[in-house]
Amino acid sequence: MNYCERFIHISGNVGRFIDMADAKEESITDYIVWKIKSLFRSSRSFYLNIEQFTRHQEHNITGADIEIVFMDSRNNKSISFVIQAKKTVKEYDSYCNSLNYNNGNQLQTLIRYCKNNHKLPLYLFYSNHDRNIQTMCRYLCGLKFFSSCKCLILMSAFTIQSIIQMNCSNRNNKLSKYEILEKGNPFACLFCCPIAQGYNPGPLEHLLGYIEEYYRKVIREIGKEKIIKETPSYVKDIINGELQKKLENVQNIEEDKEKWIRLKSVLKDYELIYNEENKGEEGETWIIKRILVIDLDKK
Repeated sequence: MNYCERFIHISGNVGRFIDMADAKEESITDYIVWKIKSLFRSSRSFYLNIEQFTRHQEHNITGADIEIVFMDSRNNKSISFVIQAKKTVKEYDSYCNSLNYNNGNQLQTLIRYCKNNHKLPLYLFYSNHDRNIQTMCRYLCGLKFFSSCKCLILMSAFTIQSIIQMNCSNRNNKLSKYEILEKGNPFACLFCCPIAQGYNPGPLEHLLGYIEEYYRKVIREIGKEKIIKETPSYVKDIINGELQKKLENVQNIEEDKEKWIRLKSVLKDYELIYNEENKGEEGETWIIKRILVIDLDKK
């Protein structure tokens, strides 16, 4: 299967998983990681679950559900998607509260972190199979598998800002999942879209071409020239296992306070932690909870 077919397959499986199990966002995210790794050889995908090392400070932790790093190992370049996950199954639910979680702090912190680190702030919506969902993309609509594609919808964090401003100012406002999802595109479109396939020389340039077409405010806010960058040290240390070893060594510390200080130090060194208000050990700390690296250069 090519990349387009693989991610269509993954999206369809997510929809079936949601239909069969009343799973929460965290379980769906773990399922997606498992499906992606099952479709890519071990030499092409690498994964680190940082959240498993923070259980002793769970009440102090918030953050992005997953960062997906697409890498071109031949040219030592990468592009990072920092993703907040949301589940949209019911037609109407407390979607305004979910999108504006913690009075908007979740959204604003995601955007600030990504601006500072030249990553893409995105939301990924998990949905069941539903043919009534419409998206910006029309290319896949006529294809027989399009309902599968619509189980994973990708959207810019800046679009979420606009949805909140337009639809959630009144506490009594009702927002349907269809009103949200029509502003996004299937995740598989990253690899299926013919618009971005034109004259782009490599896999990362292909992704950037797609982002330019559908997520123009992201380009303006982050800076086009900064999005594709040299593969950062934390990605290399996930691949070689060094970051995993450092986190495991921290786990051997018996005293929770010291363990937490050392853990934050490791994550800070890799720029995987963000706490603008610097509230100290009792404050809420924003981290990247999971990191999945996919090497698009290797066949």
